[in-house]
Amino acid sequence: MPARIMVRTPERGSVGGARLRYLLGDNARLVRRNEVPRQYRTVINWGNTSGLYYNPSRVTVLNKPEAVRLAVDKSAAFASFNAAGVRHPACCSYLPQDREGIWLARTTTTSSGGEGIVVLREGDAIVEAPLYTKYIPKVLEYRLHVFGDSVFFAQQKRRERDVEQDRDARLIRNRHNGWVYAISEVSPTDDCKEQAVAAVRSLGLDFGAVDIIVGRDDGLAYVLEVNTAPGIVGTSTEEAYRETFCANITT
Repeated sequence: MPARIMVRTPERGSVGGARLRYLLGDNARLVRRNEVPRQYRTVINWGNTSGLYYNPSRVTVLNKPEAVRLAVDKSAAFASFNAAGVRHPACCSYLPQDREGIWLARTTTTSSGGEGIVVLREGDAIVEAPLYTKYIPKVLEYRLHVFGDSVFFAQQKRRERDVEQDRDARLIRNRHNGWVYAISEVSPTDDCKEQAVAAVRSLGLDFGAVDIIVGRDDGLAYVLEVNTAPGIVGTSTEEAYRETFCANITT
């Protein structure tokens, strides 16, 4: 019997997409093409922004390319969040000299993992960038994996022991700066879950991994971004993805 599920990744490939195809078994194939062959009934578009040609009456596409394009562009994503009432850090395309607090200059709007971010404190010279976001002091940071209207898996960013960090590394919590995702004793608030689901919905996505923080001063959840091609690492993460996608895809 031919495979019925097409896991579509970008041309450069995707480790997470390849892992999902493996988890879905023999009924799935990893494909990078733009046209959907007749045998496929479901396309899982894993982070691919290029056009996709298919018959909408015959094929179900999860995460259409136009929604992925919206998600990967930070400026466009924040505009969508704002229009839908999703809570997110303040942002602007022009940073005044008399700014207060810490701002993050995003020298590119399509990077991931903290790449292209320059920390600007009061008095620092302004770095030219297409997007600036206000830094929100945080007590917790999560990655919440969303499918449809629910969070099906949660991770929390925690600092690795014995990793030295300068003051900028404490602000930008990525792998390079000594922060990793943990799954034990992770309890995101209802506000975090609601904002995560709303963020995915606002972008027109069917699923996504939402990076979200809890503000230190107000205890509110703020969405940072939605990842459309997240890593799938660890037995618990793999099982959550297998169960969720198998329960929600058409074959």
